[in-house]
Amino acid sequence: MSVSSYARAASVNDLPKMKVTLPLSIQGEYGLNMGEAWWMDAREVLFWSPERMPGGRDLLARVDFHRGMTVDVTLRIVDSEVPARFRNGYVHIARYIPRAAEDAKRADEQLRALNPKAFSKDYIPPRLPESISPAAAAPAPKEEKKGPSEAELVRQKLGVELAEAGRAIDQLRTRRWRTRLFWSLLGVGVGAIIGLGAEQFRSLRVLTWRQQPKLALEYHLLAGAPLAGQDFGGAKLGGADLSGAELAGSNLAKADLQGAKLAGADLRRADLSGAKLTGANLAGAKLAGARLGGADLRGADVSTETDGAEFRGALFSNDTRWVAGRIPAGAFGPGAQSAGASLDEVEVMAANLDGINLAGASVRDANLEKSSLVDADLGGAKVNGTNFTGVDFSRARMVELTCAPCNAHEALLDGANLQRADLRGADLGASRGSVISLVGADLTRADLRGAEWAGADLRGAKLVGAKLAGAKLSECLLLAADLSEADLVGARLDSCVADQRTIWPASVSPGALGAVVASPGALLQGAKLAPGSDLREQNLAAVKANRLQAPQVDFALANLDAADLSEANLKGGEFAGALLRRADLRKADLGDARFAASDLTGAVLDGAHICGADFSTAKLERARFEGAIACVTTRWPKNVPSKGVTFQ
Repeated sequence: MSVSSYARAASVNDLPKMKVTLPLSIQGEYGLNMGEAWWMDAREVLFWSPERMPGGRDLLARVDFHRGMTVDVTLRIVDSEVPARFRNGYVHIARYIPRAAEDAKRADEQLRALNPKAFSKDYIPPRLPESISPAAAAPAPKEEKKGPSEAELVRQKLGVELAEAGRAIDQLRTRRWRTRLFWSLLGVGVGAIIGLGAEQFRSLRVLTWRQQPKLALEYHLLAGAPLAGQDFGGAKLGGADLSGAELAGSNLAKADLQGAKLAGADLRRADLSGAKLTGANLAGAKLAGARLGGADLRGADVSTETDGAEFRGALFSNDTRWVAGRIPAGAFGPGAQSAGASLDEVEVMAANLDGINLAGASVRDANLEKSSLVDADLGGAKVNGTNFTGVDFSRARMVELTCAPCNAHEALLDGANLQRADLRGADLGASRGSVISLVGADLTRADLRGAEWAGADLRGAKLVGAKLAGAKLSECLLLAADLSEADLVGARLDSCVADQRTIWPASVSPGALGAVVASPGALLQGAKLAPGSDLREQNLAAVKANRLQAPQVDFALANLDAADLSEANLKGGEFAGALLRRADLRKADLGDARFAASDLTGAVLDGAHICGADFSTAKLERARFEGAIACVTTRWPKNVPSKGVTFQ
């Protein structure tokens, strides 16, 4: 189709437009232009830009189809069309070519929805109006390079974003200046402003970033742009192409750079603290002297030299890429090595910190709410005042941790090791966990209201004045624990084992709470002990413990003489050196139990299950095994017949 047969508009106002105009970023002769695409078909685009675009050469551009979809294209102004002046800018028609085959397909799909007329059989592309002013038809004069005006200097002093980004900023200048002038006048007074000269006005520091409009440059083409020393604090730069950009000394604090391209960018001495860099590409970027404290680097590519940069409290994930896997000191993430580091007041909520090493570190007054610290090492760490609400501490090592006080409300403590931890005044309310080791821990005046712990080992723990109202501590060990002045209203200590050294609040009966006191002759019928419980060296002579549930419990060196352990579940138990003389073990489950050097003189094991049990060094004089069930893995002392034993 010839040019003469195209539909030529009578005026610019008569030019067609799509359902929505599309933001268009163009790298022009004088810098970046932010224009608008009014009409697009399969090969041409009708657009407005603040700068007159030169013909005869390719221009780099990016079309924003909204919803995060952008297409990079190459533009060439149609030679037969002379740009028309409109709204302090120019209207052009250009042929465009997507720079990737995949982009061409995506653009075509979007345009069919936005501009269905352009794909009809009788479609005639629009042309610019013929009746344009001679000034518009004349070649645009080259602008003389002049020094910065006073207004431009003032703008730089007040932190205007992208002061050197060209005509794109000029387009926004009027609106931004009105806002800034308004706040300046409020700050120092109308009369003072009028009386000040230009030099005095430039020195004013009354405008804060919070008062400035947030710069929105998502998905814009800024590759190689000279942006050193500019203020992008809090700016929206998600998906922007800043590859190779000069950003040395720039302020990018709390900027949104999610998915941004920063490969090869110069970020020396730049402030990226608190910036969102998830999925960003920083490969090969210069980071010497950069501050990335508290930045979110999850999924980012940081395969570049990080020496000299600060990553204190920066958050990363398993898919964050580092050079040779070297994680910078102070960074927070899975497997990070931050032992002994000073990380006070960091804020990394809902983060995956599994396996992190914070042994001996200082993490005071920090916020790690709802994070995961599975298998983490916090041994000897100082975490006073830190918020651990809802944190998963499963299997974490926290020996001698100092958390006095801290907030671990609703924390998960499965298998956590808190031996000798300082938890004075800590909030552990509504926490949950099983097989928690708190041996020798100091829980003085700690808040344990509503806690649900199964199998907690609290031997020698201090619970003086602790709040245990409504707590459920089942199958725990309270041997030699101090619960004086503790609030136990509504608490349940079902099958928890105490001893004569355990100190209780006045007028509290352990039996009323469900606890049992392990002492000579104590009643332990049907009691349950958590697997792995430690009852070594306990004096349990003559206890009544038939049907006791105590698998894998350690009774080494314990005194169980004349104890009633009939039908007890003692599978996998440790009885090394224990005294079991005249003990009743009829029908007890002793499978895989170990009786090294134990004394079973006169013990009765009729009908007991002893498959896999080790009696090889035990004293079995006058012991009885009538109907006991053994197997080939049962070990016996030399020259001791297994009379009456049934082998499976």
